[in-house]
Amino acid sequence: MTDNLKLWNAVEQTHPKYVKSFKRGGGFSGTAINPAYLVKVATQHWGPMGDHWGVTVLDEKYVPGAPLVDKDKKIIPGAFEQIHVVRIQLWHPGQDGVRATVESFGQTTFVGMNKYGPFTDEEAPKKSLTDATTKALSMLGFSADIFLGMWDDSKYVNDRKEAVKRDAAKQQQSGSDTTVKTPEETVQEAVQTIDAEVKDRWQIWEKNMGEMVAGISSDEDLMTLKENVRKEFEECPDKETRKRVAMIFANKGAEIAERADA
Repeated sequence: MTDNLKLWNAVEQTHPKYVKSFKRGGGFSGTAINPAYLVKVATQHWGPMGDHWGVTVLDEKYVPGAPLVDKDKKIIPGAFEQIHVVRIQLWHPGQDGVRATVESFGQTTFVGMNKYGPFTDEEAPKKSLTDATTKALSMLGFSADIFLGMWDDSKYVNDRKEAVKRDAAKQQQSGSDTTVKTPEETVQEAVQTIDAEVKDRWQIWEKNMGEMVAGISSDEDLMTLKENVRKEFEECPDKETRKRVAMIFANKGAEIAERADA
């Protein structure tokens, strides 16, 4: 008898390392998963992407959204948000080795409004593709515990973290290292590795912020960039990094103001 949930059961649990909580305007909150992690899990089960599985873009388009407004909240005639929409087909090995497919959509605001005025997100197509791929994989059970709302249960989250700790300890004890480490030591090493990866990531982010701000010449562009990176700024776990990035924006703002007064 065919086990229709074989793949689902194998990929539904998510590693806590690749999960984070987020909040948006209007009091909305949720759980986000690292999309690269999903690709890694799919690769573990099916092989390299593009070989035994992959994604084909069936079509993409830009559709108008809500009307844009000026600083006085008046509608700008003929100006609308632009939403990038992509439809994909995810193909993968199905039962008995027969190729199977799943279709899904992804979308991202390409041109829109924030409190500083209009903005353009040049990475919208990439984000839409990632969104569609994540949705397609979720239909097959990948990280289903998140999409089923199980990560809203603190007990489930704690159980997952404890399970990961136990697995890490078992792997360490069965490895080539003759020194048997305690679960606490194994977890501490894992935490240190994660901390190092996080630190490197935010150091690169800080450097990129400096380069982006350096190329700005107007206060309007500076405010737009600041708003576009606000989410990343709030997510940065290092207080000193946030201070330095805030100072980068403050110094550029002072430079622009001084140039305007000259």
